[in-house]
Amino acid sequence: MSPGPSAGAGPGHRPTAPGRTPHRPERPDSPGSLDGPHRPEPGPHRPELLELALWAAGAVPRRAVSGPAPVSGPGGRLRHDAPASRPAPRPGVDALARAQDGVRTARERQGLARYAEATALADAALLWARRAGSEPERVAALRVLGVSLWQGPEPAGAAAFRIRALLEEHGAGRPAARLALTGPLAVLYGMRERWVPAQGALALARAAVAELDPAGGSVLLPVLTARVESLAGRTRQAVHLLEAAADSADLLGLGLVREAARRAVLRLLADTGRYTEAMEWMPVRDPRVEAVGDRRTAWSLNGDGSAGAAARIAAVRGHDEEALALAERAVDAAAATDSPVARATARLDQAEVFRLTGRRDEARRAICLAGCDLAGKGHVPGVTDAAARHAALASPPPSSPSPSSPGVPGG
Repeated sequence: MSPGPSAGAGPGHRPTAPGRTPHRPERPDSPGSLDGPHRPEPGPHRPELLELALWAAGAVPRRAVSGPAPVSGPGGRLRHDAPASRPAPRPGVDALARAQDGVRTARERQGLARYAEATALADAALLWARRAGSEPERVAALRVLGVSLWQGPEPAGAAAFRIRALLEEHGAGRPAARLALTGPLAVLYGMRERWVPAQGALALARAAVAELDPAGGSVLLPVLTARVESLAGRTRQAVHLLEAAADSADLLGLGLVREAARRAVLRLLADTGRYTEAMEWMPVRDPRVEAVGDRRTAWSLNGDGSAGAAARIAAVRGHDEEALALAERAVDAAAATDSPVARATARLDQAEVFRLTGRRDEARRAICLAGCDLAGKGHVPGVTDAAARHAALASPPPSSPSPSSPGVPGG
């Protein structure tokens, strides 16, 4: 079963060619233009919308934060009661200060891809925010919870249940809270191949955006919808949506989000073996970069999250040593996180590099490792894909191998 029609991907959609700037009907100095001295001021929730868009597009937050490594419990699972997962109480500090400390530390752990720790910290911060009656801290804690439950080790079914419970408890009358939760919820439903609830969650996100910042929503909503479409295997629709998001970001002067959306297109095309098209989306350095969200967060578009896709393309071009090194770098970076999907994606990228360079046994082993991570997350499309890829490698190689193996759908 596949999701219903998606806004922005219909027959009237005209994608902007790679490297081109969409047409602007108004001059930069004309009234109502999104550029120049008359650009309207963004709403107060624009940074939160764009931060969620960056997560959904696969950008990687990097924070210069030091701290102890995650503590593993039985079976290697991260313990939520690890010493680094709870802010140390300070005598005489009121509930608001505790909430603020908890949110800050939770965001730091999330920026380090320690999602289980971030979840525990945000849970505690949410309790303090309620005790203090502080709405900004409440919504900030919910934003951390939404992303961390989506990206982290919590199985998709359990994570979706937790987000639904949070939505019922905190969503009424709070569009910012609803948006923080419904975007990740839609992707989690997609991981479970529950397309009707996924579309329902996207509709709730769309309604929340209409209250908060319709212009910012023209960037966020296509990226979130593309995630669900890619999980359903609807790559063409997902690519069109990401192109629309990149165009909207360009019109709003949001260079960082624009490049993240373009790199997500490259990722999708590489994942589905469309390497010739993917190469057309290889990034060109763009000096127009605008920071969004927490000013202490540095979003990396050239980090290890892109190394896997670059490794595939290098292998297709015959640059075997470069491809193997890039793939190993991506695996090492993902291993430092507690994100099963990040680890699986890196392993599948490495498996494709192994396949393209004639190392079929090593490719099968990498796929097995990826499949275990995907099964632990409850990522149904990913498990199905990994099984198919493993079975294909078990057969004798064709006389003229074609680089067309897909990767993890969405994630």
